[in-house]
Amino acid sequence: MPLKFESGPSLEGYEDRISEGLHLIDEPLLKSTSVRIIGPVPVYSATVLLKNPILRWKELVSVGWRALVLEDAKPISLILIHPTVSNGSMSIAIRGAESAVAFYRALVAAEELGAKLNGNYYVNFITFPNIYVTAVWLKGKSSFFIPTRDGSRSRPEPKILNRQTFLKLVRTQNQRIRGQLKTR
Repeated sequence: MPLKFESGPSLEGYEDRISEGLHLIDEPLLKSTSVRIIGPVPVYSATVLLKNPILRWKELVSVGWRALVLEDAKPISLILIHPTVSNGSMSIAIRGAESAVAFYRALVAAEELGAKLNGNYYVNFITFPNIYVTAVWLKGKSSFFIPTRDGSRSRPEPKILNRQTFLKLVRTQNQRIRGQLKTR
C-alpha cells in the first residue's frame, strides 16, 4: 500500500524565508528548475535517560515537522518546522544537502517497503538528540524504522529495522555514550 502522510502545517507564506535560508546555506534555488516539497512529516523526540536506558513510547513528544526540498528531483535541503507557542506562528530552520539526501534515501526505502505492506502506514520522523540517533518511522500495525543517523556524524546506508532492532540500536548507542561520559 502507498505510504500516508498526516496533514501538517502549510508552508504557504514562508516561500521567501525558505528561499533566503537556502541562499544562506549556499543552496539557492535556480529560477529555471522544478522545485517540489515533500511533507511536512511529523517529528517526535525523546531523550533517552543516560542512567535508565528504558524507552517508553509514551515519552515521545511531538516537536514539529520536517519537509524535504527537491530541485529537479534532487534533494537539496530539509526544512525543520517548529511551532512557536507564544503566537502560534512557526519557526523555520534550513538544513543542507547532507541531511536532505539521508532523509530522501530513507523515504525511498520506506516507499519500497510500503509497497509490500498491507494496511496503512504513516510516515513520521523520530529523533533522540542526546545520542545522535534519528530515523524515518513508519507507523502502522507494526513499526519500521530507517535510520538517517545511527549514533555518529556519518549517514548510514538505508536499512529497514523493526521496532526491536531499532530499540537495540538506541540502547547500544546510549550505553556507548554513557561509557564515554564515565571516562571524562
